[in-house]
Amino acid sequence: MSETKAKMFSDEAIAAMKARAAEAQRARREYRDSVDAEKTFCTVDIGDWLALCKDADVPFIPATPIAEADCEDLSMFDQPGDHQERLAKFWASVDKVRKPSLEQGLHEMLRWSCCAGSDVKYHLGCGRPGWNREFMETFDICDPRAYDLVHDFPKKTIQAWLRPWQKLLCHNDYPVEFRAFVENNNITGISSYYPQRALPLSASIITYISEITNFTKRMVAYQPKPLNCPELRNCAPNIDLRLNSWTADFAVSEDESVLFLEGGPPHTPTFGAHSCCFAVGEIEGIALRPRRGVAGDIEQYLAEDAA
Repeated sequence: MSETKAKMFSDEAIAAMKARAAEAQRARREYRDSVDAEKTFCTVDIGDWLALCKDADVPFIPATPIAEADCEDLSMFDQPGDHQERLAKFWASVDKVRKPSLEQGLHEMLRWSCCAGSDVKYHLGCGRPGWNREFMETFDICDPRAYDLVHDFPKKTIQAWLRPWQKLLCHNDYPVEFRAFVENNNITGISSYYPQRALPLSASIITYISEITNFTKRMVAYQPKPLNCPELRNCAPNIDLRLNSWTADFAVSEDESVLFLEGGPPHTPTFGAHSCCFAVGEIEGIALRPRRGVAGDIEQYLAEDAA
């Protein structure tokens, strides 16, 4: 095989990719330097969400920040430089909490301001709702899911958070969770979080949805700040960044209390939160099982489950 064929990309293509990456990094830095974190609402920061819950008197699963790092430092975690000393202090603060928690067998988890790790998503997505040591042990910037989200976090710094593992009400091995969709201050839909498992249309489910609707309305009413969500500027011209457009996830505890879990950006066809049981770009009403347009393998799973 010739040297030319052996190359996956030409030198010119590699140079162009490096140039695009450098430009993207420059744009991120400029945005982070320009945004006023105190006067905006960040749709991917659990700190902003929990502060809103307190203001709006919405019950939530608590979380405590335990360490803070510069986003640019974390993005360069595998490169030499002065930032490595700063990162060492960050991870020392994390381990100061992590080690005793594991030694004492406390059921807790670590997460970033913008997300939980891949292991948490994997276990819950496979119908394994119980606590696992991995939820503390595998908290790391090397996590592919975490790295991408931390890399694009729209603030200069990001935090590590400690959270108790909340025992949740389950149905067919999956927690009873919901996602509320808000666009321009209006609730456009509420979905069961897990399309892998349908929820029954029961009196209790209707009660949970009613509570979630009231909680979401209160959060909209108490959140007057413009959004810190730069991706929406180009992908969703219908969204007014001066208004609330986001998703809010709620879980039902074992004692059937509805609790705010976390929030995220709004759903759009090209960016943002997953549509859960709704078809992509078609958020309307209540969805307790996958709507038409959702992946066929999920529909097949539900058909097999009902058989």
